[in-house]
Amino acid sequence: MRPVVAIVGRPNVGKSSLLNKFVGRRVSIVDPTPGVTRDRVVTLLTLDAPTETPKGTPEIVVECMDTGGFGVYTAEGGRFDDVGKDLAELTPDIEAQIARARQESDVILFVVDSQTGLTALDRSVARLIRQEGVADRVIVVANKVDGPNWEATGLEASALGLGEPTLCSTTNGHGMRKLRERMWFLLNEAGHPQPEAEASSDVRFAIVGKRNAGKSSLLNALCGEERAIVSDIAGTTRDAVDVRIEYEGRGLVAVDTAGLRKRKSFADDIEHYAYFRMLDAIRRADVALLVIDATERVSSVDRKLAAELAR
Repeated sequence: MRPVVAIVGRPNVGKSSLLNKFVGRRVSIVDPTPGVTRDRVVTLLTLDAPTETPKGTPEIVVECMDTGGFGVYTAEGGRFDDVGKDLAELTPDIEAQIARARQESDVILFVVDSQTGLTALDRSVARLIRQEGVADRVIVVANKVDGPNWEATGLEASALGLGEPTLCSTTNGHGMRKLRERMWFLLNEAGHPQPEAEASSDVRFAIVGKRNAGKSSLLNALCGEERAIVSDIAGTTRDAVDVRIEYEGRGLVAVDTAGLRKRKSFADDIEHYAYFRMLDAIRRADVALLVIDATERVSSVDRKLAAELAR
Protein backbone atom coordinates (compact mmCIF):
# COMPACT_ATOMS: atom_id res chain seq x y z
CA MET A 1 0.00 0.00 0.00
CA ARG A 2 1.08 3.55 -0.64
CA PRO A 3 1.74 5.85 2.33
CA VAL A 4 -1.08 8.29 3.06
CA VAL A 5 -0.76 12.03 3.71
CA ALA A 6 -3.80 13.69 5.32
CA ILE A 7 -4.44 17.44 5.28
CA VAL A 8 -6.35 18.58 8.37
CA GLY A 9 -7.28 21.81 10.09
CA ARG A 10 -10.14 24.19 10.75
CA PRO A 11 -12.21 25.64 7.87
CA ASN A 12 -10.83 28.19 5.41
CA VAL A 13 -7.14 27.81 6.25
CA GLY A 14 -6.33 26.59 2.72
CA LYS A 15 -6.48 22.79 2.96
CA SER A 16 -8.12 22.26 -0.42
CA SER A 17 -5.90 24.93 -1.99
CA LEU A 18 -2.86 23.05 -0.65
CA LEU A 19 -3.98 19.78 -2.23
CA ASN A 20 -4.63 21.53 -5.55
CA LYS A 21 -1.24 23.29 -5.39
CA PHE A 22 0.54 19.99 -4.79
CA VAL A 23 -0.86 18.34 -7.92
CA GLY A 24 -1.09 21.43 -10.12
CA ARG A 25 -4.78 21.12 -10.89
CA ARG A 26 -8.13 21.61 -9.20
CA VAL A 27 -8.99 18.39 -7.40
CA SER A 28 -10.88 19.78 -4.41
CA ILE A 29 -13.49 22.51 -4.65
CA VAL A 30 -12.16 25.78 -3.21
CA ASP A 31 -14.68 28.31 -1.94
CA PRO A 32 -14.71 30.74 1.02
CA THR A 33 -17.90 29.12 2.34
CA PRO A 34 -17.13 26.99 5.44
CA GLY A 35 -17.87 23.29 5.13
CA VAL A 36 -17.38 22.90 1.37
CA THR A 37 -15.26 19.74 1.73
CA ARG A 38 -17.13 16.92 3.48
CA ASP A 39 -15.79 13.59 2.26
CA ARG A 40 -12.14 12.61 2.09
CA VAL A 41 -10.83 13.69 -1.32
CA VAL A 42 -7.79 11.65 -2.41
CA THR A 43 -5.30 12.00 -5.25
CA LEU A 44 -1.85 10.60 -5.99
CA LEU A 45 1.17 12.82 -5.34
CA THR A 46 4.80 12.18 -6.27
CA LEU A 47 7.41 13.49 -3.83
CA ASP A 48 10.80 13.85 -5.53
CA ALA A 49 13.89 13.12 -3.48
CA PRO A 50 15.38 16.28 -1.91
CA THR A 51 18.28 17.90 -3.74
CA GLU A 52 20.79 17.04 -0.98
CA THR A 53 20.15 13.29 -1.30
CA PRO A 54 22.46 11.12 -3.48
CA LYS A 55 21.71 10.98 -7.19
CA GLY A 56 19.26 8.20 -7.97
CA THR A 57 17.46 8.36 -4.61
CA PRO A 58 13.92 7.19 -5.36
CA GLU A 59 10.84 9.36 -5.25
CA ILE A 60 7.93 8.49 -3.01
CA VAL A 61 4.37 8.23 -4.34
CA VAL A 62 1.70 8.95 -1.74
CA GLU A 63 -2.05 9.20 -1.52
CA CYS A 64 -2.71 12.81 -0.53
CA MET A 65 -6.05 13.30 1.23
CA ASP A 66 -8.04 16.49 1.76
CA THR A 67 -10.52 16.48 4.65
CA GLY A 68 -13.38 18.61 5.94
CA GLY A 69 -12.65 21.60 8.11
CA PHE A 70 -12.78 20.71 11.79
CA GLY A 71 -15.46 22.37 13.88
CA VAL A 72 -17.58 24.40 11.43
CA TYR A 73 -19.72 22.76 8.75
CA THR A 74 -22.23 25.45 7.86
CA ALA A 75 -21.87 29.05 6.78
CA GLU A 76 -23.15 31.88 8.94
CA GLY A 77 -26.80 32.25 8.06
CA GLY A 78 -26.60 29.09 5.96
CA ARG A 79 -27.26 26.31 8.42
CA PHE A 80 -30.29 25.18 6.44
CA ASP A 81 -30.21 24.26 2.77
CA ASP A 82 -32.65 25.45 0.12
CA VAL A 83 -35.28 22.85 1.12
CA GLY A 84 -34.97 23.43 4.87
CA LYS A 85 -32.67 20.54 5.82
CA ASP A 86 -30.40 21.19 8.81
CA LEU A 87 -26.82 20.83 7.49
CA ALA A 88 -25.50 20.58 11.04
CA GLU A 89 -26.79 16.98 11.00
CA LEU A 90 -23.73 16.15 8.89
CA THR A 91 -21.35 17.09 11.72
CA PRO A 92 -20.88 13.59 13.26
CA ASP A 93 -20.24 12.02 9.83
CA ILE A 94 -17.74 14.69 8.78
CA GLU A 95 -15.88 14.44 12.09
CA ALA A 96 -15.76 10.64 11.72
CA GLN A 97 -14.19 11.01 8.26
CA ILE A 98 -11.60 13.46 9.64
CA ALA A 99 -10.79 11.12 12.56
CA ARG A 100 -10.29 8.16 10.20
CA ALA A 101 -7.99 10.27 8.06
CA ARG A 102 -5.82 11.14 11.06
CA GLN A 103 -5.62 7.54 12.25
CA GLU A 104 -4.96 5.98 8.84
CA SER A 105 -2.35 8.48 7.62
CA ASP A 106 1.42 8.22 7.72
CA VAL A 107 1.92 12.00 7.62
CA ILE A 108 -0.54 14.63 8.88
CA LEU A 109 -0.30 18.14 7.47
CA PHE A 110 -1.94 20.34 10.11
CA VAL A 111 -2.72 23.59 8.29
CA VAL A 112 -3.18 26.92 10.08
CA ASP A 113 -3.80 30.43 8.76
CA SER A 114 -0.80 32.69 9.43
CA GLN A 115 -2.72 35.85 8.64
CA THR A 116 -5.52 35.33 11.17
CA GLY A 117 -3.28 33.73 13.80
CA LEU A 118 -3.99 30.76 16.05
CA THR A 119 -7.57 30.23 17.17
CA ALA A 120 -9.32 28.10 19.78
CA LEU A 121 -10.22 25.63 17.01
CA ASP A 122 -6.55 25.28 16.02
CA ARG A 123 -5.69 24.46 19.62
CA SER A 124 -8.57 21.96 19.77
CA VAL A 125 -7.21 20.13 16.72
CA ALA A 126 -3.71 20.10 18.27
CA ARG A 127 -5.13 18.67 21.50
CA LEU A 128 -6.95 15.91 19.58
CA ILE A 129 -3.75 15.02 17.74
CA ARG A 130 -1.83 14.65 21.00
CA GLN A 131 -4.64 12.65 22.62
CA GLU A 132 -4.72 10.24 19.67
CA GLY A 133 -0.96 9.66 19.91
CA VAL A 134 -0.21 10.71 16.32
CA ALA A 135 1.84 13.85 17.05
CA ASP A 136 5.04 12.18 15.79
CA ARG A 137 3.67 12.15 12.23
CA VAL A 138 2.52 15.80 12.16
CA ILE A 139 3.94 18.67 10.14
CA VAL A 140 2.40 22.01 11.06
CA VAL A 141 1.88 24.03 7.88
CA ALA A 142 1.61 27.79 8.40
CA ASN A 143 -0.23 28.78 5.21
CA LYS A 144 -0.76 32.27 3.74
CA VAL A 145 2.83 33.34 4.39
CA ASP A 146 2.72 35.32 1.16
CA GLY A 147 5.93 37.22 1.87
CA PRO A 148 8.60 38.01 4.49
CA ASN A 149 6.23 40.28 6.42
CA TRP A 150 4.13 37.26 7.44
CA GLU A 151 6.98 34.96 8.51
CA ALA A 152 7.04 36.06 12.15
CA THR A 153 3.28 35.52 12.40
CA GLY A 154 3.60 32.10 10.79
CA LEU A 155 6.23 31.03 13.31
CA GLU A 156 3.71 31.63 16.08
CA ALA A 157 2.24 28.24 15.12
CA SER A 158 5.10 26.64 17.08
CA ALA A 159 3.00 27.48 20.17
CA LEU A 160 0.81 24.49 19.28
CA GLY A 161 3.58 22.26 20.64
CA LEU A 162 3.83 20.12 17.51
CA GLY A 163 7.23 21.21 16.28
CA GLU A 164 8.51 24.00 14.08
CA PRO A 165 5.99 24.99 11.42
CA THR A 166 6.76 25.00 7.72
CA LEU A 167 5.93 28.40 6.24
CA CYS A 168 4.28 28.41 2.84
CA SER A 169 1.76 30.08 0.57
CA THR A 170 -0.64 28.20 -1.68
CA THR A 171 -1.22 31.49 -3.49
CA ASN A 172 2.31 32.18 -4.77
CA GLY A 173 4.04 28.85 -4.06
CA HIS A 174 6.40 30.20 -1.41
CA GLY A 175 7.84 27.35 0.72
CA MET A 176 6.11 24.56 -1.20
CA ARG A 177 9.35 22.83 -2.17
CA LYS A 178 10.55 22.85 1.44
CA LEU A 179 7.23 21.35 2.55
CA ARG A 180 7.42 18.55 -0.03
CA GLU A 181 10.99 17.74 1.03
CA ARG A 182 10.02 17.66 4.69
CA MET A 183 7.23 15.20 3.85
CA TRP A 184 9.71 13.04 1.91
CA PHE A 185 12.17 12.96 4.85
CA LEU A 186 9.45 12.05 7.35
CA LEU A 187 8.24 9.17 5.19
CA ASN A 188 11.77 8.02 4.42
CA GLU A 189 12.72 7.98 8.11
CA ALA A 190 9.65 5.85 8.82
CA GLY A 191 10.95 3.31 6.29
CA HIS A 192 7.91 3.15 4.04
CA PRO A 193 8.55 0.68 1.21
CA GLN A 194 7.81 1.78 -2.31
CA PRO A 195 4.74 0.00 -3.71
CA GLU A 196 4.51 -1.27 -7.22
CA ALA A 197 3.49 1.21 -9.88
CA GLU A 198 -0.23 1.61 -10.40
CA ALA A 199 -1.50 -1.06 -12.73
CA SER A 200 -2.35 0.31 -16.15
CA SER A 201 -5.21 -2.22 -16.29
CA ASP A 202 -7.12 -0.48 -13.51
CA VAL A 203 -10.68 0.15 -14.61
CA ARG A 204 -12.02 3.57 -13.71
CA PHE A 205 -15.77 3.95 -13.29
CA ALA A 206 -17.87 6.96 -12.38
CA ILE A 207 -21.00 6.65 -10.24
CA VAL A 208 -23.51 9.26 -11.40
CA GLY A 209 -27.17 10.00 -10.79
CA LYS A 210 -29.57 12.53 -9.41
CA ARG A 211 -29.47 13.62 -5.78
CA ASN A 212 -30.34 10.97 -3.16
CA ALA A 213 -30.37 8.12 -5.69
CA GLY A 214 -27.97 6.06 -3.53
CA LYS A 215 -24.60 6.72 -5.19
CA SER A 216 -22.58 7.04 -1.99
CA SER A 217 -24.32 4.00 -0.49
CA LEU A 218 -23.30 2.01 -3.58
CA LEU A 219 -19.69 3.20 -3.23
CA ASN A 220 -19.60 2.17 0.44
CA ALA A 221 -21.06 -1.25 -0.40
CA LEU A 222 -18.37 -1.80 -3.05
CA CYS A 223 -15.61 -0.66 -0.66
CA GLY A 224 -16.89 -2.57 2.35
CA GLU A 225 -16.47 0.51 4.54
CA GLU A 226 -18.02 3.93 5.18
CA ARG A 227 -15.83 5.70 2.65
CA ALA A 228 -18.38 8.36 1.68
CA ILE A 229 -20.90 10.19 3.85
CA VAL A 230 -24.46 8.91 3.39
CA SER A 231 -27.29 11.20 4.40
CA ASP A 232 -30.88 11.92 3.45
CA ILE A 233 -29.77 15.53 2.96
CA ALA A 234 -29.72 16.03 -0.80
CA GLY A 235 -26.39 17.25 -2.18
CA THR A 236 -24.23 15.85 0.62
CA THR A 237 -21.49 14.80 -1.84
CA ARG A 238 -19.83 17.78 -3.52
CA ASP A 239 -16.38 16.78 -4.71
CA ALA A 240 -15.70 13.88 -7.05
CA VAL A 241 -14.28 11.29 -4.64
CA ASP A 242 -11.85 8.69 -6.04
CA VAL A 243 -11.54 5.37 -4.20
CA ARG A 244 -9.35 2.46 -5.30
CA ILE A 245 -10.85 -1.00 -4.77
CA GLU A 246 -9.17 -4.40 -5.07
CA TYR A 247 -11.52 -7.04 -6.52
CA GLU A 248 -10.34 -10.56 -7.35
CA GLY A 249 -6.83 -9.32 -8.00
CA ARG A 250 -7.93 -6.46 -10.23
CA GLY A 251 -7.72 -2.77 -9.45
CA LEU A 252 -10.85 -0.65 -9.76
CA VAL A 253 -11.06 3.10 -9.22
CA ALA A 254 -14.56 4.19 -8.24
CA VAL A 255 -15.48 7.88 -8.50
CA ASP A 256 -18.44 9.01 -6.43
CA THR A 257 -19.90 12.25 -7.82
CA ALA A 258 -22.26 14.97 -6.72
CA GLY A 259 -25.91 14.30 -7.38
CA LEU A 260 -27.50 16.24 -10.20
CA ARG A 261 -30.67 18.28 -10.32
CA LYS A 262 -31.99 20.81 -12.84
CA ARG A 263 -29.43 23.57 -13.40
CA LYS A 264 -32.02 26.28 -12.88
CA SER A 265 -32.37 24.93 -9.32
CA PHE A 266 -28.66 25.22 -8.44
CA ALA A 267 -28.38 27.02 -5.11
CA ASP A 268 -24.85 28.49 -5.38
CA ASP A 269 -21.46 28.44 -7.12
CA ILE A 270 -20.47 25.30 -5.20
CA GLU A 271 -23.25 23.36 -6.89
CA HIS A 272 -22.06 24.61 -10.29
CA TYR A 273 -18.49 23.47 -9.48
CA ALA A 274 -19.78 20.07 -8.38
CA TYR A 275 -21.73 19.71 -11.64
CA PHE A 276 -18.65 20.28 -13.78
CA ARG A 277 -16.64 17.86 -11.59
CA MET A 278 -19.29 15.26 -12.32
CA LEU A 279 -18.94 15.86 -16.08
CA ASP A 280 -15.13 15.60 -15.79
CA ALA A 281 -15.46 12.32 -13.88
CA ILE A 282 -17.57 10.92 -16.73
CA ARG A 283 -14.96 11.96 -19.30
CA ARG A 284 -12.13 10.35 -17.32
CA ALA A 285 -13.98 7.10 -16.69
CA ASP A 286 -13.81 3.85 -18.63
CA VAL A 287 -17.32 2.97 -17.46
CA ALA A 288 -20.13 5.05 -15.97
CA LEU A 289 -22.79 3.65 -13.64
CA LEU A 290 -26.05 5.57 -13.83
CA VAL A 291 -27.85 5.05 -10.50
CA ILE A 292 -31.63 5.40 -10.58
CA ASP A 293 -33.97 5.26 -7.59
CA ALA A 294 -36.24 2.30 -8.34
CA THR A 295 -38.89 3.61 -5.93
CA GLU A 296 -39.50 6.68 -8.08
CA ARG A 297 -40.47 7.31 -11.69
CA VAL A 298 -37.67 8.05 -14.15
CA SER A 299 -37.20 11.82 -14.05
CA SER A 300 -36.05 14.43 -16.53
CA VAL A 301 -32.74 14.58 -14.63
CA ASP A 302 -32.26 10.82 -15.12
CA ARG A 303 -32.92 11.28 -18.83
CA LYS A 304 -30.50 14.21 -19.04
CA LEU A 305 -27.74 12.11 -17.45
CA ALA A 306 -28.50 9.20 -19.80
CA ALA A 307 -28.17 11.57 -22.75
CA GLU A 308 -24.89 12.92 -21.39
CA LEU A 309 -23.51 9.39 -21.07
CA ALA A 310 -24.61 8.52 -24.59
CA ARG A 311 -22.46 11.27 -26.12
